[in-house]
Amino acid sequence: MAANIRDGSYSFLKNLLALEASSSQSMAWENPVGFLPESEWDPFLVAMPDQEFSAFLRRGIQSGFRIGVPPSARLSSCKSNSKSALALASKVDDYIEEEVKAGKLVISDEANVQLSSIGFIPKRNRPGKFRMIVDLSSPSGRSVNDAINPAFSSFKYVTVRQVAELLPQGSFLAKLDLKAAYRKVPVHVADQKFLGVSWRGKTYCDKALPFGLRSAPIIFNAVADGLAWAMICTGIMDLAHYLDDFIFWASDQQSCQRCLDTGIHTAYSLGLPVEPIKVEGPLTTLTFLGIEIDTIRRELRLPRGKLNRLKDTLRKWSTKKSATKHDLQVIIGLLNDAAQVVPAGRPFVRRLIDAMSRLRKANHVTRLEEGCRADILWWCSYIESWNGVSIFPNPIVGPSIFSDASGSWGAGAFISLDHAWFQLKWPKLWSSNNIAAKELVPIVMAIALWGHRCAHSRISLYSDNLAVVQCLESGSAKDRILSHLLRCLFFFLARHQISYRAFHIAGRNNRAADALSRDDLHVYFSIFPQAPRTPTGFPQALTSLLLDSTLSWTSKSWKELFRGCLQEV
Repeated sequence: MAANIRDGSYSFLKNLLALEASSSQSMAWENPVGFLPESEWDPFLVAMPDQEFSAFLRRGIQSGFRIGVPPSARLSSCKSNSKSALALASKVDDYIEEEVKAGKLVISDEANVQLSSIGFIPKRNRPGKFRMIVDLSSPSGRSVNDAINPAFSSFKYVTVRQVAELLPQGSFLAKLDLKAAYRKVPVHVADQKFLGVSWRGKTYCDKALPFGLRSAPIIFNAVADGLAWAMICTGIMDLAHYLDDFIFWASDQQSCQRCLDTGIHTAYSLGLPVEPIKVEGPLTTLTFLGIEIDTIRRELRLPRGKLNRLKDTLRKWSTKKSATKHDLQVIIGLLNDAAQVVPAGRPFVRRLIDAMSRLRKANHVTRLEEGCRADILWWCSYIESWNGVSIFPNPIVGPSIFSDASGSWGAGAFISLDHAWFQLKWPKLWSSNNIAAKELVPIVMAIALWGHRCAHSRISLYSDNLAVVQCLESGSAKDRILSHLLRCLFFFLARHQISYRAFHIAGRNNRAADALSRDDLHVYFSIFPQAPRTPTGFPQALTSLLLDSTLSWTSKSWKELFRGCLQEV
């Protein structure tokens, strides 16, 4: 988001400087490469609030960016290219010739060039167009990507929901996509030897960021943030970008068109031309990052084709016991799109990503562990009644829910709206369960019972158990019962389109919820005299759903219980 550069301190500078510092050889800044016109960038770099970030960009523009391979790295070259490159040899010939002419690839006679395997894949939605992929993650353990510290390549991508929060109702939207964006960003001459490929007996080194390099996204994002700053300086106040995809908005069509025209001109002048066929707007409904944004209805929508494809894919996956890396890549892509509209679903993609990351090649197979299958069934259960639509995130803070659990008697919670409350006595089977699981139960029950009262809002959850707060913040847990409860919680959050923040509250300040968990209603009513005298009722199916730890999420009996519970709450 533009806030990364407007606020005077660039968010990801520490990691970028760490990449530079970890790179091999001395950091001599010479050998100008001329990919990006420094003279055009100069006035914007001078005006940048964070001058340390400005200096980083200037070094990269002048001499190329360091990619973060340390001098101690132990690397091994790949001995062959992928079958996709060999099958499309003439396409590879044309691509390499084009890149050499453009100054992006250079023939090298050096003996110490690190060679990586190349593949050639068709571009999505671009018939007849291909992209060369350099497999910088092979050979495993001794690859270029293995040598780059992943912590230094970490940064946060903008999300569609973050953009939606900023959009006034009825505003006009426009977008542009930079053309061959990574290939416009230069690599420092000292690091080019790590980016070698071999083709028809010749060795080539890359002078531009290649696709597949671990540090390429954060480096390119820094350049794109620099471009965003230049756009701000030219009068575009409302914009965001996801790597090379830029979106603009304005209150009227004419202003939005002016922003788009200015953005295109600024990008071109800084050496980052726009892909003409990907320019869209101004419109009040526009697809950004694969999600339809409707500013009049204030809706985020998964396009109908994607929704149908996701449903069909989940139907096939509901009985899968194993999958290839390619299979996992396909379903993860679909689920990531859906999770942009349903953020509560994001934790249920994580284990699939972990399973995929353990596989080296597209045809390698892994057995799906119960956690992966349970996450697939979470999506299957949710998508049965989902129409692919969610409302824009509501910036208005909704009600607060306070909860507590005692080790012996039970649990309870109340909602701040009218101090409605409930309490639950532990069954004998739960007497020995860990306190974190007990503390999470009333939170899940509260969302199940009062979710309709909090729909489309951002609520606050208060617990005096720090482990539970951390569990809510991370959205994941290793403990089987906690993991089960989180799946239930996120289902009800998604059902009512609720977002939340979790807060730790000292036990002495949580007396009302504590009284409910100990069946001390006298204390509760002394704190809230106007609270209802009767508790919010809950169906037996809900307590069975949450408390029966003998049922597996993937079992038929659990799925039947889950459907029955949904009919009652």
